[in-house]
Amino acid sequence: MLSDHDEQIGEAAYADRKVHWALLRTDLDIRFPPSDSCPLLRFGRWDDQPHQHLPASRLAASHWKGMLIADEVGLGKTISALHVLRRLHVLGERGGVLIVVPGGLRSKWMQELYHRTDLQGFEADTGAKLRQALQTIEEGEPLVVVTSHGILRQSSLVSELLENGMPEMMLSIVDEAHHVRNPNSRLHDAVQMLTLNSRNMLFLTATPINLRNEDLWVPLSLLAPDRWPDFRAFERTMRPMRQLNTALDALSKQEPDLEEARAALQILALTPGLQATPG
Repeated sequence: MLSDHDEQIGEAAYADRKVHWALLRTDLDIRFPPSDSCPLLRFGRWDDQPHQHLPASRLAASHWKGMLIADEVGLGKTISALHVLRRLHVLGERGGVLIVVPGGLRSKWMQELYHRTDLQGFEADTGAKLRQALQTIEEGEPLVVVTSHGILRQSSLVSELLENGMPEMMLSIVDEAHHVRNPNSRLHDAVQMLTLNSRNMLFLTATPINLRNEDLWVPLSLLAPDRWPDFRAFERTMRPMRQLNTALDALSKQEPDLEEARAALQILALTPGLQATPG
């Protein structure tokens, strides 16, 4: 029969194993999210929503290093991006972070970083300050830099980056990323250099498409150039979605149109690459 002292030791050992298991489970959930809805981290001074964990979860499971977050205005794209940043920190990732936003949003991002995640950002509100920040990151300091589209696309800065290169970033974030959809603009060229020198990349926009599908392809081709080397490849990928959306719309009507849905699904079933495997 165990003494009271032995029972106390056993209870302490059991409690210790529970703590270690909880830590192990948390580490596994962060590294390998079991589902899209799995909350990876809870941090900051706000009540986060399940969908705000989705980008970090998807990026963790993806073979691609970048992601486009296209939630509507007010759904918390900034918070989702901060989840990604904090997850990388928890995993022990180290390096510079560059956040590129419209000029009027620099102060907002600085406040979000400080008040929500206790991170002290460096506001690069001139080309000289951005050069200084990039040099500091090159020297090994993991700065979190907030700059603007207008500064990053300065012709002299773009030329310098093309000639001398830029330091590798742990994470780069481009807010209002629909501004890069013109492939002939300096901002597009600057962001392209950024994607090539970032281990992780996030684009944020509530308006991924303006007038045509090419508006969506341009930023996605920056995030995954090997996936869609040209617009025709992107169109081939998106074509089946039209039939799927037609079927969903038909079934969502007050009186579901089964014939329209069936016709769309039959076309989808005949699409190359989507046919059932024989046998």
